[in-house]
Amino acid sequence: MIKLKDILNEASLPTKIGFGKGKPDFKHGFIKEFFEFFYLPGGSGQPIGNFKEMADGVHDRAYGLDDMLGEIGSKAQEIYDYLQPPGGEEHSYDLHQMTQKGSAQAIYSYMKNVNKLAKTIENSVKRGGAAEGSKVKQGLKGVLGMLEKAKNIFTSSFGPPKKRRRIGFKF
Repeated sequence: MIKLKDILNEASLPTKIGFGKGKPDFKHGFIKEFFEFFYLPGGSGQPIGNFKEMADGVHDRAYGLDDMLGEIGSKAQEIYDYLQPPGGEEHSYDLHQMTQKGSAQAIYSYMKNVNKLAKTIENSVKRGGAAEGSKVKQGLKGVLGMLEKAKNIFTSSFGPPKKRRRIGFKF
């Protein structure tokens, strides 16, 4: 069982606008991080961002990992569809209705790590032969696993919150 406290990362967090010390705004932060990884501008079929740069580099090197890149692309497309504004489709979510405490922070942490790993894969592939095929495959598995975890936390964070029972006497 994954505890959200174990996967939270406190580095370079976006903050909410307000008086006093700004509070971290993870809901908008993970969307920013996700769109840095995968974004589809105005109806085009080609995504832009770290995913495209990484996929182009891996594809150009002909490692034979195009199927894995397709899995990552379809997983990112699925998350992108969830993040569409409310009213667009029946399965889009409103970020203000997230009920699981700490979920936005965990998703932010995963997406930040996905971006780092995608940049690492891109740099190792484009340097002119520095990366082995097995290491690139391992990195792509890591990206796919983190996207899957982020999607699972995101989709499980909506719905009615759990009712907590009190232990003891009622006065």
